[in-house]
Amino acid sequence: VWLALAPGLLSITLLLSSAMIWPLAAIDVVLGAVAIRDLFSLPRRKDFTVARQAVRVASLRKRHAVNLTVSNLSPRDAHLVVRDGAPDVLGPDPAEFAIDLPGRSRMPLEYALHAGRRGAFELERVYLRAESRFRLWQRLLDYPCATSIHVYPDLKQLAEYALLARTNRLNLVGVRRVRRVGHEHDFERL
Repeated sequence: VWLALAPGLLSITLLLSSAMIWPLAAIDVVLGAVAIRDLFSLPRRKDFTVARQAVRVASLRKRHAVNLTVSNLSPRDAHLVVRDGAPDVLGPDPAEFAIDLPGRSRMPLEYALHAGRRGAFELERVYLRAESRFRLWQRLLDYPCATSIHVYPDLKQLAEYALLARTNRLNLVGVRRVRRVGHEHDFERL
């Protein structure tokens, strides 16, 4: 933004000197033409496709991999920032990727989800921020890519507790049996 405003502000301040008007006007026209040409180099929506692969059932507070595949269908290279539409409660790590994607290629990306609470979650969109050739302009693109993830308590961990309970070794995880007075026999209340 400051790069575009600098010649305009400079030309306004130097209007007092009539000898500098034409060179500054020429510089303004050239910079304006470069900015307009760069605007037309912005990638379009149809230049990219996105696909997601994720587990349907996830365990609470466990790591689960999600794979994104971003494809560039245009012949030009693209500088992108990719962000999945996962809610913050799923804890995506990393939250976004900055990639340089060559023309007519695809790039697989992988991140991890660490669910913070139980429930059903919908991952509906994948967001791309594409930059123009000289990086003066950016375009925000979103692609529908619906995936539902159901987060349940960690059943493997529950099975480990059940095994410890069957073998009477719950004290290994800090569980102790405590007798409370008056709750088991009427005789203890006397």
